[in-house]
Amino acid sequence: MASVLVGAESVLAVDSDPEAIRVTELVAALNGVSEKIQTLPAQGFVGDGTEFDLVLANLLLPIIEESGSQLANSVAPGGLIMVSGVLEHQQERVEQVFSEFKLNQVEQEEGWLVLVFERSGLAASE
Repeated sequence: MASVLVGAESVLAVDSDPEAIRVTELVAALNGVSEKIQTLPAQGFVGDGTEFDLVLANLLLPIIEESGSQLANSVAPGGLIMVSGVLEHQQERVEQVFSEFKLNQVEQEEGWLVLVFERSGLAASE
């Protein structure tokens, strides 16, 4: 939602919780941005090969490890993936999942991390 409100042309929101999807759709409608936000259930979600300039993944480590290659493949060359939902002691394992990416930034708050990785290569617009 915030991505659209600050200028993203479109957003694909995927979640395993049906209530989260319902609330996302409701809040998008209340903010007048429904046409820019597509929601999908995570169960059985398989990317169609679309690459995104920015991927936001708020996931627990087991899910990151299970779907890491799918997440990595969804990032466009030159794009970023921000991974949150990670505890400090799990950082090394997340870095292993995204070992082909450059780690640009790590933010920590109360034992939780956000890691920002960049995929090498030129963005399509360059």
